[in-house]
Amino acid sequence: MFKTRSGPQRYFDGWANAYDRDLARYDYAVPEVVYDALAPRLSGRQQQRLLDIGIGTGLSSTMFRLGFPDMHITGVDASQNMLDACRIKGVADRLFRCDVRHDLMPPGPYEAIIAAGVMEFVEHPEDVLDHIIRHLKTGGYAALAFETPATSHLYGKRWFGGIVGQSPRSVTVRRVHSRLPVPHVYCKYLHATAYVVQLCKSAGLEIVDTTRFEAYRRGNGDVVTHDLLIIRK
Repeated sequence: MFKTRSGPQRYFDGWANAYDRDLARYDYAVPEVVYDALAPRLSGRQQQRLLDIGIGTGLSSTMFRLGFPDMHITGVDASQNMLDACRIKGVADRLFRCDVRHDLMPPGPYEAIIAAGVMEFVEHPEDVLDHIIRHLKTGGYAALAFETPATSHLYGKRWFGGIVGQSPRSVTVRRVHSRLPVPHVYCKYLHATAYVVQLCKSAGLEIVDTTRFEAYRRGNGDVVTHDLLIIRK
């Protein structure tokens, strides 16, 4: 499907084997926060179908598999190595290698869609929201957990990385990744929550809740916050 790997793909391909171990060390709270926000809204529904966009190694989907044993879970990710790690766990019923920016998603409709830690690697939030609009069942819920400009102070200049673009809508951060033998460059996009909310409302989606929370702590102790949007179609 892919002729060449993007920067984020290479980043997560190289991180897949150590991903769970590293995030446990960072007190990564996103899966629990997403689950706690969605589970009460999904409880009691006869049919349970979940699409996990950017499923990674399945940390968020594992929460739903434990809480809803009969739920049908579909996961997509751009990193094949992350999908391989997820497949070993057996938390998803279907896994597909898809790039949210230009690939079609497995068709729904889904009662729930989650995208945790995905928006930061997508320049245009519409690329994620379009999939929600197309595949979320009417009355269904979506959860977006993403880093925002509130964390931009954590990205100081290093080599030729750091903040390279700013607007009221987002902050663009260029990062140099040296985990692999050959360093490579990728960008993160810290989208303003108000802008994402505006896009949702323009598309006819209802914002049910907005929450800022501590997503994880870096090795140096820096706290990285995320914003959580709960959306209803």
